Amino acid sequence: MLTELLPVSSRRVQRCWEDERGPEVAEEAARRGIPFTPLDPGFLEVLHPSGITTQILESAVTVTDRGFLNADLVRAFGGKGQAGIITQLSTTISLQRILSGEIIEGTFDAKEVVAASRIVRNDHVVYGDWVGLVEEVFEMALVETREGPPRRVCDSGSTLSVGATSENFFLDRLPTAIDQNPADLQRVLDVKQIVVAVNWLCTNQRGTVTDFDRPKRYWTDPSELSLVRASADHLHSVGDKVIFRDQSAHPLSPHLSDSSNARGHQVCVITNSSTTVSVLWQDGTTSVGPAPSFEHCLNIDEEVDAFPGDVGVFSGCTPPRVAVVQSMKSKQRTVKLRFYAPEGGEGEGEEETVSGLEFDQHGPPPEVYGVRRGDYVLVTREGEKNGVEIPTVPRLGESDVATGAFPPPELVRVEISQIGLNHAATLPDPSPSLSPKTSPTALAPINWYGEVVDLLLDGRVTLRFPSGARESFPLDRIYLLDDGLGPGGEGEEVDGGEGSSQGSWETDEEADEQDDAVMSESEGAGWAEDDEEEEENGLEVKEIVLDAEEERKEEGAEQKVEEKKGVVSMPAEVEDDENWKRFLMLEETPSDHYYSSQPPVAPSKAFMSRVQKEHNVLASSLPPNILVRAYEDRADLLRCLIIGPLGTPFANAPFLFDVFLSPTKFPAEPPLVHFHSWAGGTRVSPNLYAEGKVCLSLLNTWHGDKTESWSAARSSILQVFISIQALIMTVNPYYSEPGFEKQQGTLEGTAASDLYNERTLVLTRAFVKRACEYPPKDFEAEVRAYYYAGLPTTGPGALAGIVEQAKALLQESEQLHALDDGEEGVEESEKRKVESRVVEGMMVLTEGAGLSLKRTLKGLEPLLERK
Repeated sequence: MLTELLPVSSRRVQRCWEDERGPEVAEEAARRGIPFTPLDPGFLEVLHPSGITTQILESAVTVTDRGFLNADLVRAFGGKGQAGIITQLSTTISLQRILSGEIIEGTFDAKEVVAASRIVRNDHVVYGDWVGLVEEVFEMALVETREGPPRRVCDSGSTLSVGATSENFFLDRLPTAIDQNPADLQRVLDVKQIVVAVNWLCTNQRGTVTDFDRPKRYWTDPSELSLVRASADHLHSVGDKVIFRDQSAHPLSPHLSDSSNARGHQVCVITNSSTTVSVLWQDGTTSVGPAPSFEHCLNIDEEVDAFPGDVGVFSGCTPPRVAVVQSMKSKQRTVKLRFYAPEGGEGEGEEETVSGLEFDQHGPPPEVYGVRRGDYVLVTREGEKNGVEIPTVPRLGESDVATGAFPPPELVRVEISQIGLNHAATLPDPSPSLSPKTSPTALAPINWYGEVVDLLLDGRVTLRFPSGARESFPLDRIYLLDDGLGPGGEGEEVDGGEGSSQGSWETDEEADEQDDAVMSESEGAGWAEDDEEEEENGLEVKEIVLDAEEERKEEGAEQKVEEKKGVVSMPAEVEDDENWKRFLMLEETPSDHYYSSQPPVAPSKAFMSRVQKEHNVLASSLPPNILVRAYEDRADLLRCLIIGPLGTPFANAPFLFDVFLSPTKFPAEPPLVHFHSWAGGTRVSPNLYAEGKVCLSLLNTWHGDKTESWSAARSSILQVFISIQALIMTVNPYYSEPGFEKQQGTLEGTAASDLYNERTLVLTRAFVKRACEYPPKDFEAEVRAYYYAGLPTTGPGALAGIVEQAKALLQESEQLHALDDGEEGVEESEKRKVESRVVEGMMVLTEGAGLSLKRTLKGLEPLLERK
């Protein structure tokens, strides 16, 4: 919310020019068919309490409040320091009655009011032992006319609200819903929700359910329902329309309370707001301050950053252990954990500080570890559990929308409109206001459904029931309610597995030089068949010596360096021999191939002809660091090993992919590709998921430009493998996340990219360890040759150089942080970042990354003894 300096009035920001600089905003608007004109530089679009919008100069306003929600992630204003999570909001508001214009004296706690529309789409309602999601609402409005009595107007979609409307509102939206000239209609005097469409999800898990039949879909008496989640009540800001919970405490004047539209006169608009925010920081401390002193945290690393109370799995030990986060030092990337043991077994309550890179608080999809503040959950009966092991929390809810049993939105609007118009014709004038049950007394029996409001440090979860009562439960007594909506209340895409369109990939500018190999646009170019050759290159490993006596006078202070010989190199210009074969046809598919369980299908002649052509291209055109295996017993399967390219954080690490060519769909549809992740639940790239998904336009797993998508006529398996190397294994993988490319060149983006590169480099050293311990089947000889014996053009085996590089990185990190720790009065957020002298383009490792790399190094060193 902003206050304009002259004249003084409160307004709410709707759009900001800076958010619309990129072409993706216009492209998304075009995709949705929404008219869009970008704001001029320096301008904001703001909403006035009256409901109109205008554009004003950003320089002419000052921020007086921010629209936060509970569980929002924030930082101190300016974007510096650790992240925090909002645990409580206290908002005071000023009000004005909409119809009479009366300004109500004083300010009010936002908890005293509720949204004027008592039930809207995406709300949760309860009937008996069932909880459901509101899919649509049909409303009836009483509308003032220029002459004569008020008239009724109906519509679906929660488009009606008390107060003045635009001149063409009724003309544009409701030309057939009225029996007079729409231009004669004036302001809306009252709005009632008269029909509700509900998608019933699941039943009470804490009590004894006797009726398992789903309740009816359409409700003409909303007072039969209990409103347990009112999404419109979560945020009250300037321009929102509200009513007092207790009308008796703020009565209307007698002449208004006796009018036929008394409820409409109860509706107020918020004209000003002031919010105080309570924040729980990652290090476990708390603070309270005005909302403008905080800002939304937009670039948090969701896979590494954790908060007190998060429950997950620490993968840095064998077997992995379940733990609860006690605190996190975000700059150091270290997490203090309290280990969990079932029924208070051995190790219960032990605490240890570990690397955040080795702690997974999310879980491999479709599993979910723990819950988050703001989640809605169901509770089991006393003495019963949810049937899974902590920290996994199962989802519960069978949405008729997801199964296809619920009509599509267009048909729902038609059906609810027919029911609503018929029902409206039976209502008296004035008609009664039928609102869902919301009083604490009426909601008290619903103690089986609640909102997560706190995560305790012992792993328990505190819930707030609809009545306001609170109770804490262990994780194994709750289910996560699956209503098909994301955290923001928007529908989530259904994950279609390996071939789904969900994911993230955008072409990096750095890879443009390889575009010809990735996607040929020239007519008749067909598949890329030219050999791609990597220039022989090496990464020098240097021993770092820091002078502890030297005072560092500036961020880029020089450090004493003693160069040491040592090269970690890549296969380059390698001729195939008995130890390095880029393409091989083998007799049998390995038993651990991800797609080996796909039932064999008798291939067609056309399929076999295409596969043979693909094999010929692979056999003649693979770059030296991409190895592929095909199989005589399964022409539909391939396996690929890529050695990460130099100059990137993926360098020298092995990446294993399994490929399935559907005999009934390929080449009309792209292959399915599964990535074997060995990083313990953490992604090493925005495009390579821990569960194995590979997001790439060429695989149709990301909606890129049409020319980047799979084409049976011009795309090939070779292009897929080269694209993975060239477009995913880039110098700065952070910018491959959709929308993040706008951060290139900014301080915030550079800092986030540096941390992502650190994560990728450290975790992919664990890939080296995994491949040397358990060589991928069908690539055993190549792994031994590359990492141990060495190839003709690479010199000694790469493993020795990788170990030497890891030692140098750790030495550099430990010495730098020892100096930081010795500087008195230096806050954690103020400690300076220094560029690494070991790996070009990297920063010195954080302490958390060092802990993870040290653990990997302990496993790598003994492997050097192998022959």
